[in-house]
Amino acid sequence: MGALVLADSTVDFHNWTADGEWTGWATAELVEAFARRNVCATVDSVCGSGFVARAREGEHFYARLSQHLRNDGYRGPVLLVGGWNDVRAGRSHDAAQAIRMCTTTLERFNGIR
Repeated sequence: MGALVLADSTVDFHNWTADGEWTGWATAELVEAFARRNVCATVDSVCGSGFVARAREGEHFYARLSQHLRNDGYRGPVLLVGGWNDVRAGRSHDAAQAIRMCTTTLERFNGIR
């Protein structure tokens, strides 16, 4: 069984040293935690992203989810970790719409409905 984790800096911040060197520590910790439950996890985390945050750069949750579903062929459960960047930017209403877009797309690709 697999799982896809899409996250913001809640995870990605901890992948970097204070000097800006990527270590992947937080990603490795999550992958190992899932593995202890016999789940093969893919972690996709981007600092500053969210449901609408970093949309201009194509790094918001929907764009990354779409990439995994459409181009990588992923099918299965998805854990979304984030939303803080959207709230901080005053985009809560837009984020709520983006959450619906993510769930609708995920349901369609996973054959739910």
